[in-house]
Amino acid sequence: QLHRQRMFTSCGWFFEKLDRPEPRYVIAQAMRAIDLVKQATLVDLGPNFREALSAARNTQPGTTTGRPIQSAADLYDEIQQRRADSHLA
Repeated sequence: QLHRQRMFTSCGWFFEKLDRPEPRYVIAQAMRAIDLVKQATLVDLGPNFREALSAARNTQPGTTTGRPIQSAADLYDEIQQRRADSHLA
């Protein structure tokens, strides 16, 4: 519940640039919430989230899309997998 609330932090969605710290923070919280849902229910919402994120566009011309953040989301998944693997070893 805590991570779900954090991903809706209003300052995170106020800015038009996806590469600002505020949107990155709420996206990281969303990824954590997705991870917890997967652990609890075995339902993986991550692929749909990453697909939507990669399609996101800034409102300012010439600025970044959601792809760099999507790459960060993929890195988050990799780190989580390594943590899981280290606990099993």
